[in-house]
Amino acid sequence: MGLLSDVLVIRSPVHLLGCAVGAVSLSLLTTVKGNTHTPLLKGYLTTFNIFENGATIVIACILCDIGKDQIVLHEMKALATISGVSDGVAGFGSILGQLLTGPVESNYGWKAAFAMFSLAAILACLPALPYTIG
Repeated sequence: MGLLSDVLVIRSPVHLLGCAVGAVSLSLLTTVKGNTHTPLLKGYLTTFNIFENGATIVIACILCDIGKDQIVLHEMKALATISGVSDGVAGFGSILGQLLTGPVESNYGWKAAFAMFSLAAILACLPALPYTIG
């Protein structure tokens, strides 16, 4: 996906595609029931892993692009600010997910916990929409 974003020059559609396919495959995990669907489960997990990691790689490429321009314009302080904001937002989401998993699972079950993560994955696609459509 990183190579595809280099070829297309515009990275947001590649990120949005990876994010969306990853979110859909994560959502489909809740449809797998019993031991007879093991190949289906492996397929969903593999698809999620490939596309969600691909979307993350594209984010890293975007940060490098922003950082490269900021180094030229404003030196290293701007690069540190951009990296800090990106890491802070991602860190907050990770912490929130860890805090909510226990209560959601104990009150509503694992299906609800996966639904929560699926919703978070779908919401993660939204920031790329204005850059993809517009």
